[in-house]
Amino acid sequence: MFKAIFNIFLILIICFSASGIPVNDSYFDLPKFNFNTIKNKQNNENNYTYNANIHDKFIYNPTNIEFTMSYGSNKENFNTNNSQIVVEIYKNDNLIKQYKGSKIVKNIYKDKNKVKYILDISMENLNIKSGNYNIKIYSDAEKFSNIPPYKLSATYFSNAKYIGSKNNVDKKHMFITLFFPDKQAMYLVPISRKIPYTRKPIGKTIKNLQLGPKNTLGLSEGSPIPKILWKSIKGTTAIINLPSNADIYGSTGSYIALYSLINSITSIYGVDSIQFLVDGKKRDFFFHGIEIKKPFYPNTLPKAYLTLETDTKKFLLVPVEINKQNIDINDLIINIFNSLQKGYVNDYDMNYLTSTIPSNIRLIDFYIKENILNINFSKEFLNAYENRDDLKKMMIDSILYSFTSLPEVNKVFIKVEGKIINSFGDIDISKPLFPPAFINVEQ
Repeated sequence: MFKAIFNIFLILIICFSASGIPVNDSYFDLPKFNFNTIKNKQNNENNYTYNANIHDKFIYNPTNIEFTMSYGSNKENFNTNNSQIVVEIYKNDNLIKQYKGSKIVKNIYKDKNKVKYILDISMENLNIKSGNYNIKIYSDAEKFSNIPPYKLSATYFSNAKYIGSKNNVDKKHMFITLFFPDKQAMYLVPISRKIPYTRKPIGKTIKNLQLGPKNTLGLSEGSPIPKILWKSIKGTTAIINLPSNADIYGSTGSYIALYSLINSITSIYGVDSIQFLVDGKKRDFFFHGIEIKKPFYPNTLPKAYLTLETDTKKFLLVPVEINKQNIDINDLIINIFNSLQKGYVNDYDMNYLTSTIPSNIRLIDFYIKENILNINFSKEFLNAYENRDDLKKMMIDSILYSFTSLPEVNKVFIKVEGKIINSFGDIDISKPLFPPAFINVEQ
């Protein structure tokens, strides 16, 4: 009896030991080793495997890759048609595209017990926009039903050009900041326009708002800014007098007109608020029912600066307000970093906007001292946006504008693996940096 019980106990120990460590089947919790060959040791009796000619779990702007299906020592005839290959594209853990067969398979090669597929996972073929994605590749053939999918992360960016920012303007000129809507009327985009120097910047700002953006920017055409009867300045408050017949827009047009004026005029040095009048008098409501009896101040909420790609092949930085209140400053810094990397703000995916930091870059640590944010990134930072200095500048500008939107931060000091870096592309990042004075300079 004792021997029988001992044998049962021994069998239980062996079974428990053989069960191994539970496999995390999350699509994107990737291991920290090279996973070119992924095997399922428990359910892979014939040694079926996937592998690819990728030497890292992250790739930038991939086009064609080699994806190989191996079936070990099994000598049976193996079906090599392209209909069994599936490619799935995920953004922020949400499946957004799935392709199968000839749409992605360009060539097939068979060699003994292996089948090699040439897959076109280019941005154009997958019909995706610029941004960070996770990719899952697998076969739906029954023989591979128990094999974990091949997974990788990719950052895609089109050949659109980031027009960039500036710190200086030539003599006898100045920049004014104008806020124009994108074509979908979802965001207000700050544009720096060079004009001849003037001592009356409020009037010039209003006039240029009414002119609208240049067509080369690919923003909305025309302008919703109404006629202004007169304007003046009282202390630091701009007084804007509107005609009563100007309130003819719908809710979207009125909102755009109101906040284009507020954001643009309060960007002028010495102006911190706007008081609207109608026919020379204070009114309770205007702009399609918006209360206007008190002065308007610019929004001081922290912001994440993401990228808008326009149909004229321009990249522009767009501020998106972070609405979370009473959040610890350390959590807020992490929140901004995640927004810049995922294109996700306030728990929403920002339609038409793109993340600016590639997905393989890690935020190691950070601290604030004397209003300087010292921020330390992983070594992958140095290889971001290879051969694209304009995108390197886009990422740096995005980081600077975003983190200095925090009241506690005036400058950002970027380090990599704890080391000071002399240059990144053509940018000197060896010291703490202010954000550039003029954003999205109009060309």
